[in-house]
Amino acid sequence: MPNYLWLATGGKSQFNERLKVLYGRNVVAFPDVDGYTTWCEKVKDFPDLNISVSNLLQSNATPEDMENHSDIADWLIRWKLQPENFETEKRNITFEKVKAFVSDEYHEEVLALIEDLGMIIF
Repeated sequence: MPNYLWLATGGKSQFNERLKVLYGRNVVAFPDVDGYTTWCEKVKDFPDLNISVSNLLQSNATPEDMENHSDIADWLIRWKLQPENFETEKRNITFEKVKAFVSDEYHEEVLALIEDLGMIIF
């Protein structure tokens, strides 16, 4: 993705004063799956910086992602190397979000609809 400038902070504890060099830039921060809440709080300490914190990883994390503390690099590698698995995984996550609202007896039908229609909840 050459249109973007990528910068690693070196960990969620590194979201600190060093970020002031980004003044004047539009920044999207992609914290590790376990760092979203922390970074949402820390960004408030830098009101002069235009930093938004993406929930992409947290909202799409699998249990394995959470266990491994996955980051944007892990996610991009998986997406780049296995796009077909990525779509299936996204549909499975969609089912996990929806199934609590559907009677157990209809889970197979709902999963089939999600699969057939390519439904994905972000």
